[in-house]
Amino acid sequence: MSPSQILALLVVVAIVASVVFVMIIAVHFLRLWSKAFLSGVPVSIMSLVGMTLRRSDARAIINNLILARQSGVDVTVVEMERAYLQRVDIEKVTLAAIEAQRQKREVSFRELVELELERRLAEKLGLK
Repeated sequence: MSPSQILALLVVVAIVASVVFVMIIAVHFLRLWSKAFLSGVPVSIMSLVGMTLRRSDARAIINNLILARQSGVDVTVVEMERAYLQRVDIEKVTLAAIEAQRQKREVSFRELVELELERRLAEKLGLK
């Protein structure tokens, strides 16, 4: 093989490897995006990419966002991710928001996050 043929082969291998890598990444994000979309939770693929770059657990955020929205709790992707980045147990706060709504208490998701940070969430909901 001549040097130009070897170079052409290396270029082809690099392109194929790049395409496979991009497809694997795309499938990961598309699966999560389609789950959110089919659940009626609007989230962009770029938001998912941003979450990953910020080292957020996009799967946990989307799952809890779906749970909250399907239960009638009004919370945004930004609020949910912000809670995650504050190291709050977002599942616990999401379930607390659902319970607060069920009890007809006027409390925002943000307030519940603050209460969880102060370790007073159960007290606020009357669980202690």
